[in-house]
Amino acid sequence: VYRNDETILTIFRTSARASDMKAASVEQSDPYRYSGSIHDCSCCCCLPWRTAWAREVEACAPDDGSNVKLISPWSPVVGEVIGRSFSGTPYSDPERTLHWIYGEEFQDFNSPTRQTNVRQIFTWVSRVMGMKGAVLGDYGENGELHAVLVSRRATKPPSDSEDCCTHCAVCCGGSLFCELCCTFCCRCTGPSLAPVGKRADDLEKTMQQMHADWAPGEHVYVAVMAVHPDFQGKGACSRLMRTVERAADNKQLPCYLEASGERNVAIYSHLGYDSKKVYPLTDRAVEKKDPESVWKSYDQFHAMVRPPAPSG
Repeated sequence: VYRNDETILTIFRTSARASDMKAASVEQSDPYRYSGSIHDCSCCCCLPWRTAWAREVEACAPDDGSNVKLISPWSPVVGEVIGRSFSGTPYSDPERTLHWIYGEEFQDFNSPTRQTNVRQIFTWVSRVMGMKGAVLGDYGENGELHAVLVSRRATKPPSDSEDCCTHCAVCCGGSLFCELCCTFCCRCTGPSLAPVGKRADDLEKTMQQMHADWAPGEHVYVAVMAVHPDFQGKGACSRLMRTVERAADNKQLPCYLEASGERNVAIYSHLGYDSKKVYPLTDRAVEKKDPESVWKSYDQFHAMVRPPAPSG
């Protein structure tokens, strides 16, 4: 495991370069559009992925004609959609905690390095969570994937030690760059080191504390909810969230998630979630160097819980 932040940043830039070069000609006209096929690959069956929770979620998909269905965690389009959503564009907000992590150096939405790295990270996240949970997609009329929700039924907050084998399976069986995978997968042997250094470690520790504080028992963890920028505001988020909520209600389980930014908090509040506590994130090094810097802290990171609806 690499343990030097400068080494990690070098790997981060190098690992993204090959994909940048391949995608540059495709994305030159509009780097925020899909760089490849947006249709799901139905052949991604190299590992079992229809878990018991996935089947329960699938059974709760709406029957109103909307196209909500399970996706294999190994489908490359999953990371593509989440990456586009979370990286941010000039016409859509990024995932704000992620934006804070990337900091001043990688704040440009137009950076192919940032876009590639976010896509790689959430390809990994969706695989790790999806192999023990469910990856649900909302599709358009032409089969294009509009939105992704990754959820997991858990008896307690997920831990790195319990997920170690899943991490290794993703690393050995996936298509991610080995250097990038190692910075995330080998957490059981030491501190987690993300490409942008200490901020990512601090965020992960904060998320673990939030999860332990507000979902210590059996619950449904909504790990990722992402809508592609081209399809936001068309009900995809609500359709996916309601599907998972119905599955949770069937088991009388609360749902837990983390939300960044007041806009997202308002969306999830409308879906029945309560904001339990705001957890501030602070970069002490930046704060010490420049107390006025907008990158020194982020103070809109909420732990949110939705209680199960009464049975019957």
